[in-house]
Amino acid sequence: MSDEKKIEQVTFHYVKSNSFRVVHCDGIIGGLTPQGYLNFAMYSERVAIPQTRTHELTPEGKLREPAVKEITRGGVVRELEVDAVMNIQQMVAFRDWLTERIDEHSKLVHMSTDDLGREAFKNHA
Repeated sequence: MSDEKKIEQVTFHYVKSNSFRVVHCDGIIGGLTPQGYLNFAMYSERVAIPQTRTHELTPEGKLREPAVKEITRGGVVRELEVDAVMNIQQMVAFRDWLTERIDEHSKLVHMSTDDLGREAFKNHA
């Protein structure tokens, strides 16, 4: 045997890329790729923003409400925020991680507000 020491720990450094951002997720759409990877996109939902609005003006040049004409696509917009691809090993790890978070949530919602605040602080301290 060599004099090499057995590595007993490893430190991971989390560095945010230039494209890192926080996104709100109302839902997910996706499926498996032909190669067997999971491909999914997270989206946020909102009402459609008007493309144009036309208002009448008062004699003083101020806008009159409501708008007299509005062009919008109508319906609900699902804005795709981020797309992810993962292999089967990561799918299993992601599933397990989500299950753990769901179990934590279930325990937290049955606590008093004082207990909830202490538990949240403990987990993020």
